[in-house]
Amino acid sequence: AEKAKQPLHFEQLDVSQQFAMEDLMRRRKTELVVHFSGNAYVGESVDRPDDYFQNITVSTVALLRAMESASVSRLIFSSSCATFGSPDEFPITETTPQRPTNPYGMAKLQAEQAIIQHLNARKRKGMPFSAALLRYFNVIGADPQTRIGPHLRHSANKRYPRI
Repeated sequence: AEKAKQPLHFEQLDVSQQFAMEDLMRRRKTELVVHFSGNAYVGESVDRPDDYFQNITVSTVALLRAMESASVSRLIFSSSCATFGSPDEFPITETTPQRPTNPYGMAKLQAEQAIIQHLNARKRKGMPFSAALLRYFNVIGADPQTRIGPHLRHSANKRYPRI
C-alpha cells in the first residue's frame, strides 16, 4: 500500500459471505485474492469436523463464486501438506497420492478440488482464471505466551515439544 501510495484498507468479513465478498471485490477493484483463511488444527478437526468443512471447503466455494461475479480471475490458495495424509514414500512430490487422514486435510483437499474444477470450467468457456495452490507443513509447537502464535491445547499436540 505504501509503495503504491495508497492507504491500507481493512474490512473484517466472513469469506463464506459470498455477496459481501463480491461487493468488497467490486468496490476495491480487486485484481488478486490470497486466500489464507481457515482453521488449521488437525486434532481439533477430528472433534469439530463440521466447522472445518464449513470454514475451509464451503467458504472457498463461496469465494470462487464471488470472484467470478466480481471478475477477479487470479487466486493464491493456502492449502496444506495434510492433504497427503501418511504418504508411503518421501520426499512428497506433486505426484504423491493425496489421501488425507483427518477432516482438516480432507477439507483442504476438497477446497483444492473445487478450485481446480472452477479453473477447468472457466478454461472450457474461454474465460481467464489462474490459481496457485500452496502446500506446506505447519511448524510443530508454539509459544505458551502466544508471542509467536497460538499455544496448541488439544490433547493430540501434547506429544510434541513447545518452542
